[in-house]
Amino acid sequence: MAEATATKAEPAVFCPPLCVFGNQRKEDGMPFAGESNIAEAPVLSIELDENPDTGLWRVIEVIGVPTVLVRSGGVCKTTGQDKLHAHWRLALPARDPDAIAKLKTARALAAGLANGDATSISPVHPIRWPGSLHRKDRLRPRLATAEFLGPEARDIELDGALAKLQAAADNAGLSVHGAQTLRAHKASPAGQPLDRRHLLVLAEAIPNPDRPDWERWSRIGMAFHAASAGNGDGLDAFILWSEKAASVIDYDAIDERWSHWDRSPAEYMTVDTLVSEAEKHEPGFRSRWTIERWFDEKAAAEAADRSFSRLAQAPHHSDNDERWPKPDDLFGFGDGLERQEPPTGALPSVLEDFSRDAARRMGASVAQFTGGTLAALSGAVGTKFRIQPKDRDASWAEFGVIWVMDVQPPGGKKTPVIRAVTQPLESLEAEWVEQDAPVFRAWLAQEKRKPKAGEPIMQEPVRRRCVAKDVTLEGLPDILRQNRSILYFNDELAAIIGGAGQYKQGKGNDRQKLLTLYDCNSVTIDRKTAGTVHVPVWGAAVYGGIQPGKLRELIASVEGDGFLQRFLVIHGDGTRRKGVDDEPGPSRERYRQFIREVAAVREAVSEPVKLSAAARAVWGPHEERWEALFDMQGASEAFQGHLSKMGGIAYRLLLLCHVANEWEPTGGHPETRLVSAKTATQAARLVSWFLTQSIRFYEDYVGAGEAVEDARWLADHLLTTGKQQLTRREIGRVRNAMAGKPWRMCAAMRQLEWANWVDVDPKGGSDKHGPEWWTVNPRVHVAFADRAKIVAAQRADIQERIRTAGEARRQIVQAA
Repeated sequence: MAEATATKAEPAVFCPPLCVFGNQRKEDGMPFAGESNIAEAPVLSIELDENPDTGLWRVIEVIGVPTVLVRSGGVCKTTGQDKLHAHWRLALPARDPDAIAKLKTARALAAGLANGDATSISPVHPIRWPGSLHRKDRLRPRLATAEFLGPEARDIELDGALAKLQAAADNAGLSVHGAQTLRAHKASPAGQPLDRRHLLVLAEAIPNPDRPDWERWSRIGMAFHAASAGNGDGLDAFILWSEKAASVIDYDAIDERWSHWDRSPAEYMTVDTLVSEAEKHEPGFRSRWTIERWFDEKAAAEAADRSFSRLAQAPHHSDNDERWPKPDDLFGFGDGLERQEPPTGALPSVLEDFSRDAARRMGASVAQFTGGTLAALSGAVGTKFRIQPKDRDASWAEFGVIWVMDVQPPGGKKTPVIRAVTQPLESLEAEWVEQDAPVFRAWLAQEKRKPKAGEPIMQEPVRRRCVAKDVTLEGLPDILRQNRSILYFNDELAAIIGGAGQYKQGKGNDRQKLLTLYDCNSVTIDRKTAGTVHVPVWGAAVYGGIQPGKLRELIASVEGDGFLQRFLVIHGDGTRRKGVDDEPGPSRERYRQFIREVAAVREAVSEPVKLSAAARAVWGPHEERWEALFDMQGASEAFQGHLSKMGGIAYRLLLLCHVANEWEPTGGHPETRLVSAKTATQAARLVSWFLTQSIRFYEDYVGAGEAVEDARWLADHLLTTGKQQLTRREIGRVRNAMAGKPWRMCAAMRQLEWANWVDVDPKGGSDKHGPEWWTVNPRVHVAFADRAKIVAAQRADIQERIRTAGEARRQIVQAA
């Protein structure tokens, strides 16, 4: 029979199933080669047409070397490799229906892992035998050959192989339904399918001579399948084109091949394949095609980047899975009110209780009060306390100085919030001024007259200060040389910038003075009129509000000098909140008393605060995640500058949380110099929340860079597809901009790791760029279910606008 197929005039294939059959016969008396007549199925087989070498090794890594490897005679067009059939002999052949069902499942999983032919799952599937000729190329037939792979090729146990294949498939995000393998990595090519009109235009433009040419017919069909993502419009276009060759049209063959491409899409075929075919017949077609569709292409690209195919039927997810942490709202996908608020417990209770109560009564966001109370505490702590991040190395220390910017649109209640949080400091300073006034007046009087003989000369009295509001940088050194804790603030942050003299013109050294105010170093300042002044620690907390329009002007004036990157940002969402008419709770007086007590400490504490062993165990993993973000590729320079400072800012926030948590239990000055694990946990949540604010802020105002944009896109992809796992291979398939750029994929996924959206799956392996596989936190599908619906609606809206705008463009072109 093999010889007969080799010598037939028309190409034929010798391909008996690798199966032993029983005695059943068909109605015509011929032997029946169906599954119900299997006596023994002795092998697990896979058929590898696309990237066969790579696919084979994926399965070898799971179940070992095959018993026999057949080179079928075909050649993979994309790699030039021989197409392969791999066969693993079973130690015990599958005989009963249960064993045969297990074998089919094992073959389906192996085909999925190897990106193999999904039609070759049944044990009765015909398959080319070695020793026969492959004759699709009539002029160059090739002999199918077999290789026995030596002692490493051992018989396999079906149950053991099935368990291994199932585990590998689970890790790769593959699932089996009946005899079909659904492959995450074999979906339709990424991109927006062509609409029906353009598919039919291509079908009309591409010639199809009335003569047999199976290879070309199949190639054009695959291109229509790819251009339409396998939808009905693409099939209609393929039928229309095929009907041009009236004498050889075969509708059954069209249906069969289209179904085959649904299972095994040809990823190397694109719209350009069709356009090139049309160009061969009609020179100039490509130019007209591009002009005709220029608007559609741009809009479709945007739609493809921001929208996906219809929502997948995601499995049920629970938001109470304790094995997974709560995912952070990294991109503001949640409700505007909810995403602004820091998580409960991320602030010391003396700040949080006041923030939530005051925000509720005022109709402001809790986020505004969070930033404001921390700024006020920073003004009270100043440089009197410091934290030493390392156990033994004392060369690195951070003071409790932070800078906070409240970005709110008009009506965002910046001024009422600032007044509420700074009231304890302003009232304390007013009391000091009144108490110190007599001594200061006496000293001033003596300075104006010549002291009498024997009269003691008064030393300049200390002017106790804790706020600097209507003060220029020129006057700030006199305040800081006598006070270690100052809140330099203004309702409008632009006023502080304006107080920096020629800051906007880039003249003088006011720019540098303002920048170094963050660093908290000792400075000596020479002034033309007031002489030289030495400031032991030139450092102060900075706090203010600003409107979006003014902020954009500010960004243009300070871009590149690192001023903006020093700030923790409260990113207003523009939501109008309504306050309630309630009496202030006890939290207001508790907050007021606490801030005043901290500010009243005059002397710096000599010993630094350190992390306890338990705190370091909690803090360390968080710090590693933040550091991974600091070095990420693909972020804008402005955002990278901010991230580079977050290491120090994180410790400053940790110090502030420590002071607040340890102050009240001791009735005053904190006695302990060791940060607790509880405080470390709290501060880590606070830092992560501020980072989410920063990401949204830099996206909106400066540009966070491609890594953040990629992460947002992938987050949408996870939500709208209900994914439980994600691989680098799939990322490259669904987002063309990231294809072939593993470093870019890992940079984006690192952000999703940090936000608790995904976790690295170590079984997926890694390379120099990073992990290959990630498991998705099931809680994201519950927490952001509304976001998934929004993206689907946006996709439909964008598609409609594409059609409308494209039609308008075509009318303009036709009119011209």
